[in-house]
Amino acid sequence: MKEIWRGLRRPLVAIALGLVPFWLFLGFSNEVRVNGALVGDSRFNLGGLAMALIGIGLAIGTLRERPRRLPPLVLAALALPICLLQAAVSAEFLSVERLRAVVMGPPSPDPGAGLAEAERARLAASARRPILDEVALRDEFLSVAKRLEARAAEHAAYAGQCHGGARFAAPALPAWLSDTERAEVAAAGQGPRSATPPACSTAQSGVLMKDLVEQALRDRDLAGIIQAAREERFGTAPAAAGPAPGQLEGAPLALGEPGDALRARLGLAALPEPLPGAPEASSMQARLPVAPGVTAYLDRAGTVRALLLEEGFAGTLGGVRPSQTASSVLRRHGPPAREVALQGGVRGLLYAQEDGTVTRFDMRGGAVVGMLLLR
Repeated sequence: MKEIWRGLRRPLVAIALGLVPFWLFLGFSNEVRVNGALVGDSRFNLGGLAMALIGIGLAIGTLRERPRRLPPLVLAALALPICLLQAAVSAEFLSVERLRAVVMGPPSPDPGAGLAEAERARLAASARRPILDEVALRDEFLSVAKRLEARAAEHAAYAGQCHGGARFAAPALPAWLSDTERAEVAAAGQGPRSATPPACSTAQSGVLMKDLVEQALRDRDLAGIIQAAREERFGTAPAAAGPAPGQLEGAPLALGEPGDALRARLGLAALPEPLPGAPEASSMQARLPVAPGVTAYLDRAGTVRALLLEEGFAGTLGGVRPSQTASSVLRRHGPPAREVALQGGVRGLLYAQEDGTVTRFDMRGGAVVGMLLLR
């Protein structure tokens, strides 16, 4: 019995030396974080490397023993790859987390993770509301498409690094998007999360191979609903040119109309209210509320020189309604000729027309809170 134990002791010790460092760390560690997210770490286990090298020596010594006995040889043959693996892990030639992720495989997203039928019907009805014109639908589609592209790129970067390739890709974009809009979507997939994917781990695989893909599947369904609504109402061709920034629709008055004639025509009893502190040379000397969300500004001669359109106005200016997004304005009319800072954190986007009128879209928090038409 003593002789048998003497022959088994060295390979058993070698196996122990190869396994213990998986739980015992005696070395140096370092973490790399980008925007608070762990994207890499270094764990050089000096003690583990030393134990693994000793274990390799013991295993090789057992394999060279004479006379040879089967039990020690079997244990030595098992100890040698364990110690070699431990040496590679301790010296950071191989990551335990990455090895575990590759061996176990990524978690699979729920096949039914897309939008439920009831939710699809509700969103489809919302996308078909008449108030949503072509630009509004295109703006909504692009918002979802950019989010979808960012998620698909983040997933693909991690999946390629840790699991041999992506399990999900963003669908092709519709033909009615312009080259500029396609470039916007492509740029959304080139963020820091896709450029520097996090280190392979079971936790990250759960997030980026399952949770993120399930969110992307919902976005894919939502993008499909918006695309179907747009093509049902406006076809599959690119959009035609929209109204000019100064084109006013749905207002009960126009620039240049005399204030007295306006009051008589609309039956307004209220008189124009003088603007205190208005400069002598200003074309706006008095204000006259005309309709919900519509205020006229009059000059010294009592002529309408400007219109302020706010929440409650049912028409459009340049195809834009109050509460629409700033990106919707930019998509319709391009970059403004000038941008000004106003009170209350409001910024104004100014567009000049050839007839001398100026349109100003006032933005707060990314939404249109007011529109001014001025001559």
